[in-house]
Amino acid sequence: MLTQFQWFSLISILLVTLAGGWLPLSRPEEARRNDGFPLGKPFACGVFLALSLVMMLPSSIHLLGRATRTHPFR
Repeated sequence: MLTQFQWFSLISILLVTLAGGWLPLSRPEEARRNDGFPLGKPFACGVFLALSLVMMLPSSIHLLGRATRTHPFR
């Protein structure tokens, strides 16, 4: 089962990914100017952001666990 920190990280990654894909699509007036806005770019940005955060999450949890063993603020 996931810990509270892992749930928080998972939900924040999901929200940031959705915001990164939705934000450019929410401005259709800018899509009409400057030769339009391709729909593949926001999707690709969201995918790359999610993949980079998911790949870094296990190592950051490991490093945080090592750091909290030596410090009393756990």
